[in-house]
Amino acid sequence: MSTITLCMIVKDEEKMLKECLESIYQIADEIIIVDTGSADKTIEIAQKYTQNTKHFTWIEDFSAARNYCDSFATMDYILRWDADWVLREGSMKKLLQLKQTNLEDVDIVRFMWNVEINAQRETLRNQLHYFIYRRGMFHWESTIHEHIEPNLPQQFKTITCSDIQVMHCKDVEDKQYRFTQTKTILKKELDKKPNNSDLTSYYAQGLEFDHKYEEAIVHYRKALGGLLKNDQKTISFIVERLCFCYLSVGQVEQALGLCVDLEGDLRDYKRFQLIYGDVLLASKNPDALGWYERYIANQYELAVDTMNYATDSFEIHPLKMIMENMDYTADRFEIHPLKMIVELYRQKKYYIQAISVIDILLKKVTDPIQVKKYQILRRVLKVQSFLTIKRN
Repeated sequence: MSTITLCMIVKDEEKMLKECLESIYQIADEIIIVDTGSADKTIEIAQKYTQNTKHFTWIEDFSAARNYCDSFATMDYILRWDADWVLREGSMKKLLQLKQTNLEDVDIVRFMWNVEINAQRETLRNQLHYFIYRRGMFHWESTIHEHIEPNLPQQFKTITCSDIQVMHCKDVEDKQYRFTQTKTILKKELDKKPNNSDLTSYYAQGLEFDHKYEEAIVHYRKALGGLLKNDQKTISFIVERLCFCYLSVGQVEQALGLCVDLEGDLRDYKRFQLIYGDVLLASKNPDALGWYERYIANQYELAVDTMNYATDSFEIHPLKMIMENMDYTADRFEIHPLKMIVELYRQKKYYIQAISVIDILLKKVTDPIQVKKYQILRRVLKVQSFLTIKRN
């Protein structure tokens, strides 16, 4: 069985820290908590779970603090954790099972991160995110939006456990404080490196997160302009986020123009294929179907709620459907395009083809309401197919 060190950096987290640690401490063979200057009872609470509490003088650099914390870890793997994260009920059993299977040949493990939840802790927005990584193989980079990078150029194995869910239980006041803190650090970094595309993109992501889409567009375009043409993976990511911002403010034509301009360079990139399909659908362009089909044909494992359902009709609302599925979720990449194809086939009266895609969907969709919806739609399409054949 593999061993795990739980690593956290904290500051003034007394509100959430007890619930946070109660939800996750059982998985840890070792807990390291680094405090960056708390003035409340954070350290007192932390010391009920571990004697490995350290102090780090804050230098406005999240990576520096995380690397300092990781330096004390002695187990096989590190589980990075934040004080406003709570493991969703039922996930500990799955996490313990994962640990029991031995992670020996695995380097990174991703869980489903519930980025935004409501007062009832129902998920509003989620994405896959890495939580466990092999000790000694990676280090943290970037002052904000910190991310792990391999210490040496090498291949590493990543596994995804989307049934293990982590809730982001950020209260509104603290969320605004963290956003302001991040923005302040980024502004200072951008003053030093105004043409740095990574920093500009990070800043744009913060603006997008805060729903300041028009400001985000300006910075995403600047970041895009600073990228080398051969960095197509990053370009496709920025194009996706730019299109989302354009669609959020109703600038469908700008999103379409951007995709048309870059189609030649990005047509083989899956993220671009999916967003181009979404943009074409929002533009009511029939070519959307071809791009969704291309995405699925390249097999990324086909991506959250899409159809606006009513018992007496299945009417498509393109922009609403697309905007509900713009997060970095397994659903967006695996289920969303299937749902789009079903609806477009249905519009074209390709009933048999739509039924075959619904059969795939029903193997992937787990939400009971969604399952029932597609079971009903399947029966409706079956009848429509029969009537069409009879008329002919």
